[in-house]
Amino acid sequence: MVVFVNPIPGSNPNFVLNASATNLGNDEYRLTDVLNFDTGAIWNSTLVNLNQPFHFDVDLYFGINDVNGADGIAFGLQQLSNQQLGSGGGIGYAGITPSVFIEFDTYQNGSLGDISDDHVAVQINGSIDHNSPNSIVSPISLGTGNIEDGLWHNCIFDWNPVNQLLTVKFDGVQIINLNYDIVNNIFSGSPAAFWGFTASTGGSNNEQKVKYNSGTFFNKIIDQAICSTDSLLLSSPVIADIYSWTPNVFINDSSLDTPTFYPSVNTTYIFTGTNSFGCFVKDTFQISVNNIPTVNAGNDQTVCSGDSVTLNANGNAQSFAWDNSIIDGQIFEVINTQSYLLTGTSSDGCISIDTVLINALSLPSTDAGSDINLCVSDSVQLQATGADNYLWFPNLSLSDLNISNPWAVPTLNTTYILTGSLINGCTKNDTISIVINPLPVLTTSIDATICEGDTAQIEVFGANTFNWFTGNNISNSTVSNPQVWPSTTTTFKVIASDVNTCADTTAGAEVDENGCVITIDDSTSSTFNINVTANSSANYILAGTDRNGDISGNDPELTFKVGDVINFSVNASGHPFYLKTTAGTGVDNGISGVTNNGTTDDTTSWTPTTAGTYYYQCSLHGGMVGTIIIE
Repeated sequence: MVVFVNPIPGSNPNFVLNASATNLGNDEYRLTDVLNFDTGAIWNSTLVNLNQPFHFDVDLYFGINDVNGADGIAFGLQQLSNQQLGSGGGIGYAGITPSVFIEFDTYQNGSLGDISDDHVAVQINGSIDHNSPNSIVSPISLGTGNIEDGLWHNCIFDWNPVNQLLTVKFDGVQIINLNYDIVNNIFSGSPAAFWGFTASTGGSNNEQKVKYNSGTFFNKIIDQAICSTDSLLLSSPVIADIYSWTPNVFINDSSLDTPTFYPSVNTTYIFTGTNSFGCFVKDTFQISVNNIPTVNAGNDQTVCSGDSVTLNANGNAQSFAWDNSIIDGQIFEVINTQSYLLTGTSSDGCISIDTVLINALSLPSTDAGSDINLCVSDSVQLQATGADNYLWFPNLSLSDLNISNPWAVPTLNTTYILTGSLINGCTKNDTISIVINPLPVLTTSIDATICEGDTAQIEVFGANTFNWFTGNNISNSTVSNPQVWPSTTTTFKVIASDVNTCADTTAGAEVDENGCVITIDDSTSSTFNINVTANSSANYILAGTDRNGDISGNDPELTFKVGDVINFSVNASGHPFYLKTTAGTGVDNGISGVTNNGTTDDTTSWTPTTAGTYYYQCSLHGGMVGTIIIE
């Protein structure tokens, strides 16, 4: 029930003048004078309640200069203060946010989307650009297109909060009919706003004035409903000298015109506004308090990056929603550590939130290495990286399943699956394929008979590259069919390789100086694997086999044949392992064609092509040396 006792407080506005604004008397206010770069604004001293309707009747005067006229006048609603003024050239409201302004624009700026006529438009949040999303009603021509005519123009502003309708009449013609949720879209649910008028001039000018005729902005305060964790800002429905809100509970200040309420239970309040004459108006309203729902996002989790998880909402909310596009109860992949927010909404619209942290642990960068081509009976040392622990599968021809660098001697094409793991327990797999290529099938030319001093042509078939490594009396050691002229009994041997670089050996011919007969020698090469470690700076320790059988101990002598494949697996930190033609420290006299010569932690490989005596030698320590005999 509303009780009116005349005269009613709030029947006339009380404007606060800003910048050049001047009170001319009889409710008439000059906003700008006939001056360039002039600004002015008038704001009602208290806020209007946008949950209540309002009706303002004013006259606007835009001056007499058309071509060289000013910017125009704007009616606005904003929440900052009654002392707000925007930049010049922006009709006095540019940059004021949050806000909504109805502008009567009398200066045409084509770059801002203005039309050629004087016009009306609706702008929000201090934007004067009609090309932006903040222009919610595009420019509409006013009258004949020129309102800088020295006449007063009547404007009526109406707001209906029930259907959220803002209408504007200009000289009796309705020009704005805007259905828009100002309270929620502009002011984030707070209904209290200052109302008033702004104007400006730029490089051109006009006298611009406002005459206040009447206003109706009092109605019964609407009952409100809030959530138990929320507060509510309410505005006095009238302008008064004394404000009172009772009972004085759950209020920040019961004497303010715009107090904040935060009741924990349903509470009925009485508002009283009293003017200087002692006349007052009363209103009774209730604030109902709704409980927030219970919301539980679940316990925090720790997973490995790339794992799948499912989040399930719990609580008594009517509806739930996860952020980050998560759908409740559906599996999704976790890549990075992240908190996920769960919002629960009750049937009353009250909201409660909870979060859950999904901690994503790093994966190893497991790398089994590049695929490998091997020849029959060859071996290779695998070199995996990127993890703390390793497991190889299947257990086929591997020296150790649980190290990064096992030796592999597969007899068939094999794909190994490597599982690498970190100490955090996360794993990642990689694969490596080993393709076994057959040795070339070599045949030689038929036997030939020659006498000492004669020349014969020998030939080997079944390969792509050739290296004849015995006999000095040969025309070309890199072709399949060289000419030979041995003076003594000689066996010509060749290493021949196919397109897969697989190699085999065969004899070219044996010349018997007595019988002058070339015969075939079918001897072949072998592959040997030797482990090399260091005994301080005194000796190398070798373990493996050579042509004479098992080898072991400090700096043993080694025996191999031309064409043998010799792999030294070196693990001797601080002792560079060199294969040399001459014993001695330093890096000189290294054997050509050796892979990883001088390594301390890798595999050194050598296929000798010439018989003789060679050496393995530490480049730093002279006593770490051994002999290699190539037959």
